[in-house]
Amino acid sequence: MRVNRWFVVAASMAIAITPLIATSSEAGSARSDERSLDAIGYFTKTPSNKVERLHTAIMAGKSPLTYDAKFGYLPSLLRTLGINASTQSMVFSKTSLQIAHIRPSNPRALYFSDDIYIGYIPGSDIIEISVADPALGGVFYTFKNRGSGAPAFNRQTYECLQCHDGGLTSGVPGHTVRSVHPYPDGQVDFSSGTHIISDATPHSERFGGWWVTGKHLALNHEGNAFVRGSGGMDNPLRANRTPEKLPAGIIDLKDYIADTSDVVAQLILQHQTVVHNRITAVTYGTTLALADDASIGESLGNKPGELLGSTLSRIRNSSDALLETLFFVDEAAFPAPIDGNKRTMVDFVKQGPRDANQQTLRQLDLRTRLFRYRLSFLVHSLGFKGMPLQARSYCWIRIKAALAISDDRLTAKLDANERKTIHEILQATEQEYRDAPADIRDWKPTGFTAK
Repeated sequence: MRVNRWFVVAASMAIAITPLIATSSEAGSARSDERSLDAIGYFTKTPSNKVERLHTAIMAGKSPLTYDAKFGYLPSLLRTLGINASTQSMVFSKTSLQIAHIRPSNPRALYFSDDIYIGYIPGSDIIEISVADPALGGVFYTFKNRGSGAPAFNRQTYECLQCHDGGLTSGVPGHTVRSVHPYPDGQVDFSSGTHIISDATPHSERFGGWWVTGKHLALNHEGNAFVRGSGGMDNPLRANRTPEKLPAGIIDLKDYIADTSDVVAQLILQHQTVVHNRITAVTYGTTLALADDASIGESLGNKPGELLGSTLSRIRNSSDALLETLFFVDEAAFPAPIDGNKRTMVDFVKQGPRDANQQTLRQLDLRTRLFRYRLSFLVHSLGFKGMPLQARSYCWIRIKAALAISDDRLTAKLDANERKTIHEILQATEQEYRDAPADIRDWKPTGFTAK
């Protein structure tokens, strides 16, 4: 049977190409103008993130990076930026400007942390890097992976934003994971349609264009396979019974720093790219709303700090969309339990804050869903904490209110014990959550004071 959707990452890479984006030149121009506004300053402000700080250190002659004869700067970049090699996820479709290097036997390997993504292809002298910057959203860089000359990051803007700023990314500079049809050589049949991956996407429509490892016997998906001829599928690894490690006969594993392309890592990747975009949408939306309010309010004679009703509505609307994603409201359930690479799972869970009982939002479930506690670990992220106070305070109050009752739409799927545990984790780890009132009627756009 012909598959209708395949999965490929255009996600987060500095010069990844996502063809067939239905965006008019007028819409692209409008977004570019909006990004150029002083309130946003995408093209003029210096990003504030770990990659930018590393770049500054390198330019000052204080580079901590070392060159490896086999992998170049990749191992050192991963260590310096705090990215685990166990997140390695391999995509073999030709959806990057580096299509000459990508093929099923030589896939692009992605590595990621909570806010940074790295793309590496054996044989290429470029490493692609992107960051979910707290203020600017997706910020993209290339890095020359050669031993000669000083290492340097080069920020990419307009070229990357052609694909990484639009309908695929919640209308902001960001990241996306998509479904396409890949042929055995890695080329893509875009005439078959594409699909953006989110937590709500059925698993049967995910992973096409990827190598997927891990134990997921009943998780029918579209990975590890190609489209041939009139639509038949060739599946060399049998998508529903993939091994824990990649068979050496398909990929020359000595060209990569890990031997997995783990299903759990890829599910986390799919979740966090959507959350990053929603966080950026809140930051942009609130920033522009406040700028508009300041201009209009002054002409109306409003007092400083007094916001228009339309401004409050804009803040609430963008924040509500984020909250639904944070609470996994539309998450597709697993048809059966899965299991990933042990190193991948241990590396992920041990990060981040936890309460006195060692409970953390990073704990995995993997029986019927991805996480044990259904509030995204990205509430701890720099992006969430970097949202304007007006939006951030609204989100914390809504989160606390939703955890306090059983009939809130955000927590309708959570039983009392799960809500209680999430509350305990947040009480122990987030000061603003502790300070927040539990009634949205107490929301004040200027935030709230500690009790």
